[in-house]
Amino acid sequence: MVRIDIRDKDPFTNADAGPKDDISALGFIMRAILRYVRILIMFYIVVAVIYFLVSGSVLGLDSI
Repeated sequence: MVRIDIRDKDPFTNADAGPKDDISALGFIMRAILRYVRILIMFYIVVAVIYFLVSGSVLGLDSI
């Protein structure tokens, strides 16, 4: 039988330690923008491929 570890593990033991990744506000905003722009581009590509498969053309460029 395995003995249960009942030692006190305080999650706030290292509360005074600084953040591992100390970035500025501009850095935080840029990371957020890059993360969500990347997601939007991937979503746009998926939607464009589905549109192409359904309609058979790329926004009506076949008629040119």
